[in-house]
Amino acid sequence: MPGRSRPVLRCLLNGVSSLINIEVIQVGALATNCYVLSDRNTNECVIIDPGGDADHIQSYLETRDVNPIFILATHAHADHIGAVKTLVERYGSQFMIGTGDAQSVDRQPDWLTTMLGDFQDPPQPDKKLNHGDKLDLGQISIEVLSTPGHTPGSSSFRIDDHVFTGDTLFRESIGR
Repeated sequence: MPGRSRPVLRCLLNGVSSLINIEVIQVGALATNCYVLSDRNTNECVIIDPGGDADHIQSYLETRDVNPIFILATHAHADHIGAVKTLVERYGSQFMIGTGDAQSVDRQPDWLTTMLGDFQDPPQPDKKLNHGDKLDLGQISIEVLSTPGHTPGSSSFRIDDHVFTGDTLFRESIGR
């Protein structure tokens, strides 16, 4: 939304390697938390829940000089996948989502995509994630946790003792 501040929050997570940067960008009309986890040695990163504002996310990536290798979605709702198409096309990143939501990425309700404004239908996922899958990117080791409830294929992503839950857990509102 024009004129609205787009904060970037730096997170210090105890127990997570000092070689990993974790930052939060609030994106889209619903201010969804989009996480960028980057490996300081390789400048490669993982993006979790790029729900909108692709230009803002791209600007952040360019400012930090990081390259997104993986794009992970906690679930297939438009406010968590709205910028996937633009980012995949720009960076060639691999898009991944839980198996139970993989067929829903292109089935968004019209009222929601209209409200979000900058939503683009994402491509089909490069990989369908299942409980217990592991993803490694440099110093970043991610375990996939199946957390159905908000959607049938909701997933959470664990790094050490920290879990990125999407809308499985809410803080104040959806997307946080």
